[in-house]
Amino acid sequence: MEKIKFSLEIGNQFHDVNSIIDFISHVENLNFYGVYYDDAVEWSIFDSWTILSLISKYSKKIRLGPAMTFINYRNPVMLAKIASTIDQISDGRLEFRIGIGDIGVKNDCKRYNFPLYSSDEKFLRLKESIELIKNLWMNNKSYKGTFYSFNSANLLLNNVQSPFPPITISGTKNNLLELCVDHADQWESIETDITLYKSQLEELNKLCDVKGRNCNKLRKSLELFVAINEYESNIMKTVKSYAKNMGIPLNHSWINKWFIGNIAKFQDLISTFHDLNVEEFVIVPITNNLNKYVESFATDLKL
Repeated sequence: MEKIKFSLEIGNQFHDVNSIIDFISHVENLNFYGVYYDDAVEWSIFDSWTILSLISKYSKKIRLGPAMTFINYRNPVMLAKIASTIDQISDGRLEFRIGIGDIGVKNDCKRYNFPLYSSDEKFLRLKESIELIKNLWMNNKSYKGTFYSFNSANLLLNNVQSPFPPITISGTKNNLLELCVDHADQWESIETDITLYKSQLEELNKLCDVKGRNCNKLRKSLELFVAINEYESNIMKTVKSYAKNMGIPLNHSWINKWFIGNIAKFQDLISTFHDLNVEEFVIVPITNNLNKYVESFATDLKL
């Protein structure tokens, strides 16, 4: 079984680039696997893909990418070019992470007049975006979809990673699981209920069987919003503040997926999911003191 990898999802904690530079150097020394910057409009202070160039410059080994990049904000042709640029700047450390988005994306679209697609259209646009991007990365000359297309392309995108950066797709619905089987190197779930996660994993395995893909070759990751009792003086006050900043009430169903508890129970949770072949845990720190949090986390999880 693969060694457990812990990555960090960041964004709204930083108000100047110097603080990001200091933080990246710090977490790299603490042996985190990756740092992923939020692609939402309001939740993160800086633009995700732009700040990834900064992270690339001031790090040497840590993997990097968007927390998830979203089709509502980005034309896929330009996204393919931007991602290839970051793969070059980082010397092949980009994780291309893409998904439909959650309540934060929905709120951004309403506030800033981004297109707010129906569920079916969002999925089809995501599917075509991934197909188009892969075609451009393979230097194909044309692609024709319902929403996106190109022809007579002469866009030579030179990725460091061959044939292109690893693709992570986030999602739990069956159509997104099928998209993972067709196109992803890694499937990321947000489901922390072990029974529901096993159900998703079973469906993923069925789809792999139907499509002739070895499901063991499809890496698994889990996004976890994590509040640790030992790291905060008043854990529920911190959680309430975090939820308020996100614009969601404490009784929102999403918060039920967050881990709020002590470090021993968290370690048990990690062990349970690792037994189901989850290799990477993407941690969203719920804290008032990020530096203290990551230091304590690295010590407690023996990174």
